[in-house]
Amino acid sequence: MRISTSQIFYSGTSNIINGQGDLYKTQNQLSTGRKILSPRDNPVDATLALLTTQSKEVNSAFLKNQGTAADRLGYIDTQLGAVSDLLQNVIERSVQGGNSSYSTQQKQAIAEELKRNFESLVDIANTKDGAGEYVFSGNRTNIKPFNVDGTGGNYSLAGTSAVSYAGDDGRRMLQVESSQTVATTESGQEVFMRVMDANGNLNGRSVFDSLRNMIDTMDSSSGVTPTPDYNQALADLHTALDHVSRVRASVGSSMNQMESLTNAGSDLAVQYDTQLANLEGLDYAEAISRLNQQKMQLEASQQSFVKTSQLSLFDLIS
Repeated sequence: MRISTSQIFYSGTSNIINGQGDLYKTQNQLSTGRKILSPRDNPVDATLALLTTQSKEVNSAFLKNQGTAADRLGYIDTQLGAVSDLLQNVIERSVQGGNSSYSTQQKQAIAEELKRNFESLVDIANTKDGAGEYVFSGNRTNIKPFNVDGTGGNYSLAGTSAVSYAGDDGRRMLQVESSQTVATTESGQEVFMRVMDANGNLNGRSVFDSLRNMIDTMDSSSGVTPTPDYNQALADLHTALDHVSRVRASVGSSMNQMESLTNAGSDLAVQYDTQLANLEGLDYAEAISRLNQQKMQLEASQQSFVKTSQLSLFDLIS
């Protein structure tokens, strides 16, 4: 069989080009750490890797939302904890003020202290988060929710509500799982204005009214007879504390839920990484060995081509 000069050059060039392509591919695999550089390398594994990557990205988005939800709920829990501590202190001072041995001046001193507590309670109710949004205003996050309008609770001499609410009943929701959302805020209406007893019945007075009424009973300048109103105010304060504690417990339950979801999502992320490593991960020892072999083959092809391309019958003619 005769071999033409063009065949020699074509075969030699093809071998070199193929060798360079194989070497380039192995070098890319080593630089990226991936054995699948394009779907044609392994269509089945490439498809599985794509699906796994998409699932991993969705899981990462949910993990981010869960972290955001946990932060928001943690902030609300802190504020509700401050309200609970304040009400507990108010109750303790109110009990002291109910002592018959206390003079009018002593009760007025307690009333002044309770007035400062009232101001602190309003400040907490109007607190903002790190983004500058009001926490207890429902969906109206740019509206200051609570404003002091009246001089007392709804059974004080003034007969007007102590504080008005400008927010709404909405609760901001966040998607934390494919089929699960969680409320990341609490409506100020539900926390402060609609106080419920253990049986779920509204007592008709807000947390602010309960405190304002206690201030009235302690402040002799209001002219309120202490005994009947004092007992009602103290009972209302206990109901308010229990109500806020139940709201806080609900928030705590949501925080525990976020922790469980985050733990599960973190475990799932590790599984996705393992699957991707198995599908796309490169065996460096095998790749380095293959790279050295391909270098040797390419060099042999180049040297062989140089020698065969120079062969000529004229060299054999003496």
